[in-house]
Amino acid sequence: MNTETLLIEIGTEELPPTAVKNLGETFASIVSRQLDDAGFAFDSSHAYFTPRRLAVMLNNLSNTQPNQTIERKGPALQAAFDEDGNPTKAAIGFAKSCGIEIEHLERQETDKGSWLYFKSDLPGKTIQEVIPEIVNRALKELPIPRPMRWGNSDIEFVRPIHWVVMMYGEQTISREVKGVISANKTYGHRFHAPGEIILKHADQYTQALLSANVIVDFYARKSKITQLIETSARERNAKLNYEDSLLDEVTNLVEWPFVVIGEFSTDFLDIPQE
Repeated sequence: MNTETLLIEIGTEELPPTAVKNLGETFASIVSRQLDDAGFAFDSSHAYFTPRRLAVMLNNLSNTQPNQTIERKGPALQAAFDEDGNPTKAAIGFAKSCGIEIEHLERQETDKGSWLYFKSDLPGKTIQEVIPEIVNRALKELPIPRPMRWGNSDIEFVRPIHWVVMMYGEQTISREVKGVISANKTYGHRFHAPGEIILKHADQYTQALLSANVIVDFYARKSKITQLIETSARERNAKLNYEDSLLDEVTNLVEWPFVVIGEFSTDFLDIPQE
């Protein structure tokens, strides 16, 4: 069975910083769960998110789900046919729901009686067939308290969507997601590297964005910020005092962190007499 890396990225306008982490992790979790439920095998999944993007990457994802056997138990034979042997509405409805004619239904004999029975072997679908629906369903399930609309469209999301990337290895999966046609094109930092980035393989994602001034991994970005402020504090013999929740919020405000040192005159520390 062939396996490859699957990359999905939703590029947006700036997301609410306090919601980015939850949205990013939930999006990756829903996509991974749906693929697992559909029978696709993969080694691992990783969530990536910044102020301008939600992404998930799955490693060694199988290209095709296993073949599926569908079995359905219909009405009992005594209820499926009348005294003259003609099919009843129950039998006709069951056959119609199975998509076949009544004469093609099987009979199942059990110690509890005889029943109409349907069995069908369906070939597994490919990742290219199922992933567009999975992505759209995952976006609908995201915990968005106040979705918004933009332009003349009725499409709703937490922020306007500008681009979508869907790639399976070297292959681009081109489908419509929230009114945007997916491609193999992402974008770097809004100011430092605003040009488009053409991905030739899903595995290039993190390194391509790093070259375009975007640290797409939340924890790598958070670690970088921590390192920068601790170094600056040591150089100035300063003491850091902040909550981890504030660090998370700042991490989701930037894609390429650096430190800006602010100072003010000590005269402003003088308090006048009453």
